[in-house]
Amino acid sequence: MARRFNPRSEPLNGDDRVGSRRRADRYPMCAAMCSLGQVVDLSASGMRVRCPGQSPVYIGQPFWFGISAGDKYLRVQGEPIWIRRTGLFGNACEIGVRFVGVDSKTRSMIADLARYGFVPDRTEPTPVNEDPGSFEPEAVPADAEHATTDQSAHNAHSAAQVEVEVPDLYEMFELPRSASDDDIRAAYRRLARDLHPDSNPSAGAAEQFAELTKAYQLLKDPGLRRRYDELLLASRHAA
Repeated sequence: MARRFNPRSEPLNGDDRVGSRRRADRYPMCAAMCSLGQVVDLSASGMRVRCPGQSPVYIGQPFWFGISAGDKYLRVQGEPIWIRRTGLFGNACEIGVRFVGVDSKTRSMIADLARYGFVPDRTEPTPVNEDPGSFEPEAVPADAEHATTDQSAHNAHSAAQVEVEVPDLYEMFELPRSASDDDIRAAYRRLARDLHPDSNPSAGAAEQFAELTKAYQLLKDPGLRRRYDELLLASRHAA
């Protein structure tokens, strides 16, 4: 079950950016949790998630995210575009997620949920302060990591939730989740032979081969596979 969060009312859109321009105003989240981990901040174009240990996902892996409050439910697709180690001893990580294929109305509703914790009744959507030229989810000031809850009383009536639909990587290998390491290795070799660009010139084979290899790199590592299995189980229970 995803937990509630209370957003702050001010976006992180000042002059303390790192690198390129931001695509949309970012709002730090207080106590926002999903099966991936803690949602640190949320905007119309993506979000930043912090989780313990190594990342149980890989860059480019597609996910569906459910963002809801009251009778409003938004289902948007996203993908990690960067992953970095963090914490005093590098014992945690942060994941930058970009939302994909989101129309302007949905972006406006996500911005409202991030800012207010609900979607106000309007005849026209609120315009989103957005720069379409770049997306820099890592461009978040350090103080966002220590966001206070000074707006929590003001927003106590507005409870939003974030859910993550985790794709089943075992289906990619045509295997059950109880598959052994040897089963996964054998399935990877078989599928890789069929999809490798040197032997399969068909459109999309190279992309499928790349996705298969990324998934195999995750599942062949015992620690990462254990964390992924926990993430998959948590996602199924939250659904």
